[in-house]
Amino acid sequence: MECFYDLEGSPLYSVKLYKGRREFYRYLPSMQPNFKVFPMLGINVDLSESDGHRVVLKDVNQRLSGDYSCEVSADAPAFTTAVVSNQLLVAILPKQRPMLHTRKSKYEVGDILVANCTSALSRPAANLTFFINELPVPQSTIRVHPPRIEIASSREDASEFPLESSSLGLEIRLQRSHFLPGRINRLYCQQRVLELSVSNSDPFILSYPPSTPPPPTPTPKEETIVEPVPERVTSPNHSAISAKHLQPPFLITMTIALHQIIHLVAIR
Repeated sequence: MECFYDLEGSPLYSVKLYKGRREFYRYLPSMQPNFKVFPMLGINVDLSESDGHRVVLKDVNQRLSGDYSCEVSADAPAFTTAVVSNQLLVAILPKQRPMLHTRKSKYEVGDILVANCTSALSRPAANLTFFINELPVPQSTIRVHPPRIEIASSREDASEFPLESSSLGLEIRLQRSHFLPGRINRLYCQQRVLELSVSNSDPFILSYPPSTPPPPTPTPKEETIVEPVPERVTSPNHSAISAKHLQPPFLITMTIALHQIIHLVAIR
């Protein structure tokens, strides 16, 4: 909680925080220590993070919801006091996304789309909104169902602060504007708990863009493998002899190696 004030040059005398009419925190800059905490059930002040402008509470729960006030007093010579109040709401946020169900698995232009969206359990219950292609649907197509209350829970305060679930129905005639060309057209619903939590359901796909065939793969040009021509070898008495008179294992090994090298170059 934060309390902002302007004393217009006067020294600060005290800052007091109240829940309802009960004081639970006081800041006195002229005293040592300059703070004082008054015990109150459920309120646990983090003194290391609190000062004359803000108070940090730890281990908050639903019982801390309520009206809070900040009272600021100026020291001499003004001796003025001002009080402002605000409401604190401790929310329990949903742990799952909303669930979207449609009556049919496929829709076309002119069909009446019937759908239902149910939020996950939270407190307070989430606000639900339907979207088609990121645009909210008209309110005239919406049916709001009574909230569902879930008391069964492992929380100690479940019976005092039960979780709730919202449900929203949709019935809309699909127009051509709902099927935009060249994109995925989809319906989804969104749940929002105050400004603390926003999540979307899995989308229902109205239509996919037409598939484009992939471009043809170019056919690689065939390369001719040239067989190696054995060189003629001259004997020491300068008479020419054919390479076939050399040792066959040497020629076979070289030929295989040359073929492998040429084949690898052709592939690369």
